[in-house]
Amino acid sequence: MILNTQTISKYLLPLTMAAIVSLFAFVFAIVGLSNLSIIQAQKDGFSVELIHRDSPKSPLYNHLDTTYNRVTNALRRSFNRVHRFKPTSVTTMEAEVDIMADSGEYLMNIAIGSPAFDIFAIADTGSDLIWTQCKPCSQCFPQNGPLFDPTASSTYKKFSCRTSQCGDVEGTSCSRNGSCQYSVSYGDGSYSNGEVASDTLTLDSTTGSPVVVPNVIMGCGRDNDGSFDENTSGIIGLGGGDSSLISQLGTTVDGKFSYCLLPFSEAGNSSKMNFGSDAIVSGNGAVSTPLTKQSPQTFYFLTLEAISVGTNRIKFTDKPFGTDQGNIIIDSGTTLTLLPDEFYSELESAVSSMINAPKVNGPEGLNLCYDATTEFAVPDITVHFSGADVKLQPLNTFVLVSETVACFTFSPVPNFAIYGNLAQMNFLVGYDTIKQTAYIFEMIRGHLMPDLSRNLVHLRWLLKLVDFRAAGKLSWGSAVLATLYREMCKATPPNKVKIGGCLSLDPLQAIFTIGRAAASENPFRKGTTDPLNPRRRDDGMGPTTVSTQLPGQMPQSTTPIAQPLQIMPGHRPGGITRGIIGELSSLPIPIALWDSNTSTVADANTSTFFILPIWAILPTPTTGATTTPTESTTKEESSV
Repeated sequence: MILNTQTISKYLLPLTMAAIVSLFAFVFAIVGLSNLSIIQAQKDGFSVELIHRDSPKSPLYNHLDTTYNRVTNALRRSFNRVHRFKPTSVTTMEAEVDIMADSGEYLMNIAIGSPAFDIFAIADTGSDLIWTQCKPCSQCFPQNGPLFDPTASSTYKKFSCRTSQCGDVEGTSCSRNGSCQYSVSYGDGSYSNGEVASDTLTLDSTTGSPVVVPNVIMGCGRDNDGSFDENTSGIIGLGGGDSSLISQLGTTVDGKFSYCLLPFSEAGNSSKMNFGSDAIVSGNGAVSTPLTKQSPQTFYFLTLEAISVGTNRIKFTDKPFGTDQGNIIIDSGTTLTLLPDEFYSELESAVSSMINAPKVNGPEGLNLCYDATTEFAVPDITVHFSGADVKLQPLNTFVLVSETVACFTFSPVPNFAIYGNLAQMNFLVGYDTIKQTAYIFEMIRGHLMPDLSRNLVHLRWLLKLVDFRAAGKLSWGSAVLATLYREMCKATPPNKVKIGGCLSLDPLQAIFTIGRAAASENPFRKGTTDPLNPRRRDDGMGPTTVSTQLPGQMPQSTTPIAQPLQIMPGHRPGGITRGIIGELSSLPIPIALWDSNTSTVADANTSTFFILPIWAILPTPTTGATTTPTESTTKEESSV
């Protein structure tokens, strides 16, 4: 793919975690999680918000920061997140891994106690324990807003050190009065000490109905200090340990959870974490890769076999955790993908050999950077996990760190491996704790709208598909994708449903043609506000005609008619299906697709195109989470 870095806007960051193209799905199984509480929620699942720390919705948001300040800060957190890795015994695979305090990228707004007391805390897949500052506090870091008062909660309960709940939390000890005490420390010297207790946890679901989880084990911090932000009050552990929120929900949500990380740069956008049936990811074409239980249990380990650059497959033979299996951690809280020095050197050499552009100096830790004022081809990079190959897009592998510098998003570290959130961009990540198997579902198969016009793909549009008229400055592929997104957002009245989470794009096969359109003329039908005409259908084979004359030699019968950007709608329980073109077979000259004032074809003097795939968009009306159509549904709708 040709990458024109001049066209990548400030919205294309390592922190923007999803676009509409190239959605995949991970389902990761976690081994040995205990169910520590009973959830009072609907069995069919629910979703809650994840807020990126640099989102305008975040209490950590600083409006004075530039886009590139935020990029630099995220990169710094990637390197600081793992402060030190020191294998103490290869045979026992014991390891000391220090995670930096306040280094996570996402926040959750939850409530603790009865009555509910709201807190903002770092949502961290690299931690287990849920803890917040409590009063009275012998030593607390500065916090905007009041501290949680356990004496004001009727459901707060302390544990003695003889209870099983105390044993579920690592690093506990007994106080002089026999109460269970916890102590957690971080690589930068930050720490939290306090009592182990339980209380009611309330989550605001995206449907508007609160989800109440009683008897959640938590830490009530009485002695906390370090590099914590004053706008947060603690940490919500999402790791694999027994005391994490994920483990405590356990089988009450059928062992399933997932998250879909959306762009944070747009005001009002937030990501979603889904539980139960809302987190199910399945479908034809799924491949599987196991998770490996390693020490420490907090982290989620995958097995990395190789990384390919083009056809050059580079085998991963490092054993940063003392074994061939489970040799890399996947973490949503780390921006970059960090790899052992020697392996990274081979990878960088392979990537560099395929890019013809001037190299420039980048931020510390980013070794491979290029002049962003030139255009260059980004090589295909495929990550080979055990039994699963994941092809990354340019958005996964390069990022703008300034207006003039684009850098490779992989970086070397001594004897460590972590698969960061940039590599997960455009992926739906789900975990199934019961099947203990990881699935990777490539939801868009084949080529997605190749830009045969040679009008370079404007990647910024893929993350900011809002203004239909702005597509006039972009390529056919980008404009089509923009149209799809726009129509999807109009599909359901906004006062009826909030469309959120990742979107499910299911390929439906159809073939029809677009004829020659006269330059500077409007070929669209009178009374239709845009080229996507949902009224056109008379049989199961394609769009119908309407009684409106088109310019040029166009058929006016009940056979499928030649028309640009034809959409064919369908309906199914739980969502609205919309189809649109997916591949252009020929587009010989660059064109200005849309007139910026009239939103019509301004210059389309081109040859005939053959449109192959049609993609259906399936938002879920109730929760906004991803839905995956069944095989029978796909067959039924393929004739729409």
